[in-house]
Amino acid sequence: MDKRINVLIAEANFNYGMKLAKYLKIKNCNARNLNHCNNIENLFDKIEKYKPDVLICNAQLFYCDIVWLVKKIKSIQTHIHLILLMPRKDWRIENLAKKDYITCIYMPYDFYKIYEEIIIKSDCINKDSTMNRIQFFVRNMGIDDNLDGFEYTCSAIYITLFENKGFASITREIYPEIAERHGSTYNNVERCIRNCIKLFMEDLENNDCFRHFMSKYSDFAYRSCKIDCKITNARFIELMAGTFKDYCMQ
Repeated sequence: MDKRINVLIAEANFNYGMKLAKYLKIKNCNARNLNHCNNIENLFDKIEKYKPDVLICNAQLFYCDIVWLVKKIKSIQTHIHLILLMPRKDWRIENLAKKDYITCIYMPYDFYKIYEEIIIKSDCINKDSTMNRIQFFVRNMGIDDNLDGFEYTCSAIYITLFENKGFASITREIYPEIAERHGSTYNNVERCIRNCIKLFMEDLENNDCFRHFMSKYSDFAYRSCKIDCKITNARFIELMAGTFKDYCMQ
């Protein structure tokens, strides 16, 4: 990591919190385990004082509604990455997590899993502007952002270009990665991207847009994507990622 990530830990089991903090320090994080953090006002004060990048919080620590707690924390520090240690799934938090920097870790609370989520979200936060550019690019290519496959396609482009996963590993590595980040499954990711491509290719207006863009900027892509051909998911992602890299990252 180029920057040490500041982490606050609010854990009901103090000894577990200390062990987690020690582990994260070894991983080059500035980790601080809060003592006597079962007082909710004390937690809010600590967030305002330390302004952490990440807050790891045991959802059972406070006797309050978890959704209220999440919204309160986010009102204090909007861009904090909140990792909730949860005993069981809560659909209300799952819905919030889809649109914000919230991660739910379920028992058992594995140290490496927590660290992995910190790194993934940190990379996403730091590269928000890049993801926004990818979304703008994909939208301008004529792909409807209301389709489930839209977000999966954007994630596939991002992972391919910025996380050292080549085009050859799209089905083997990238689909499972997208599924994990979006709380989906391998088959659903593949199906949604396929449906996204199918609707895109069937729409004459989108086809004109796609052919115009590719003929203008990428001859190899235009020749391989005739209107009557059946483009594979992997090839589609390769074309989109390659075009974005060549003409939107200058």
